[in-house]
Amino acid sequence: LKKARDLRHLHEEYRLQSQRLEKLEQIKSELFAIIPQESALPEVIDRLHAMAASCSVVVDRVQYSFSRTYERMNVPGYDISMKLTSDYDGVRSLLAELEAMSTPVLIKEVVMTEAQSYVLTLRLLVK
Repeated sequence: LKKARDLRHLHEEYRLQSQRLEKLEQIKSELFAIIPQESALPEVIDRLHAMAASCSVVVDRVQYSFSRTYERMNVPGYDISMKLTSDYDGVRSLLAELEAMSTPVLIKEVVMTEAQSYVLTLRLLVK
């Protein structure tokens, strides 16, 4: 009788774990559907420049580097650093535009380096 109870308990655990796995697989496929291919980087950088211009932000310089990991996780992406010139409202508008993008962008840091000069650091996830 105890073995039957244990077996029933294991079967229930297996069923719950299977449901969790299915849900995680669904989340993963939804996430990968919106993450761009690595080859789309030039288009994304063009979009970043267009967004900045629409917010009256001047992009003085852009640097980017690729890495396969992010905070010890296997999440490939580009670390992008943008030197910007704008007033505070322009930078706030740009940040709002970035947060509304359909492509997952992780805003890591915004630093004001001098009057109307900022450095925006972000991470763009890619497949």
